[in-house]
Amino acid sequence: MSRRNTELLLLIASAFPVILLYAMYVLTAGATISFETLAVPIGLFAAFAAAHIAVRILAPGADPAILPIVFVLSGIGITFVTRLAPDLAISQLIILFVSVALMVGTLALVKNLDVVMRYKYTFGIIGIILLMLPIFIGTTISGSKLWIRIAGFTIQPGEFAKVFIVLFLAGYLAENRELLSISNRKILGLKIPRFRLLLPLFAVWGVCLLVVVFERDLGSAVLFYTIFLLMLYVATGRFSYVIIGLALLAVGAVGAYKFLSHVQVRFQI
Repeated sequence: MSRRNTELLLLIASAFPVILLYAMYVLTAGATISFETLAVPIGLFAAFAAAHIAVRILAPGADPAILPIVFVLSGIGITFVTRLAPDLAISQLIILFVSVALMVGTLALVKNLDVVMRYKYTFGIIGIILLMLPIFIGTTISGSKLWIRIAGFTIQPGEFAKVFIVLFLAGYLAENRELLSISNRKILGLKIPRFRLLLPLFAVWGVCLLVVVFERDLGSAVLFYTIFLLMLYVATGRFSYVIIGLALLAVGAVGAYKFLSHVQVRFQI
């Protein structure tokens, strides 16, 4: 229960910057501070408090930092969306509440992580398909080919791909962490893995470059690659993966900037 108490204290502490940031927006918009004008951050806190209660009951050993971090990031995101596009803020807020409910439902239904391990390659294939789908049937909006139109609605398959790919990476790295940690040579004091162990890193790097080139989505590509690199380091403890990964990132960044005009525009912005 000490973890859950820590989580509760972190949630309470996180509420201060979230409410303060939203209050700054309210004042800038010329309104007065009240329970009505601060209903959004208060509602967010209530949703995450409910999630905390669910975690306390269903997953008492879970990491206490994750939920407060998501709360802060969500609060910042909702505030900026409200300031830039008030008409879209309500839909974003509803999606966030639904997401919290789905999280609680997942905790209630998935009792054993072995289920995730068993279907890791299936999750990986689904994630790659969702990530690459806009290349073939996507719609370009604001310069990026990320969207798919279905029955009058537009969705980003990449948002769902993130979940499936992370599930695959977690299962794959947990199963192969000892193999991936093996190093049989040193270069400048740094233990370098065998080449075949670097193939997953090259594969993810290649997929991210395809996303940049064909979907014109620099942000998602960098996000996917960074997540993979962090998970690989956490699983193996090998700093050499980080060095090699950053070198590949630098090569990809220079090449993309040199040959792709939309990358140049994003970099200049």
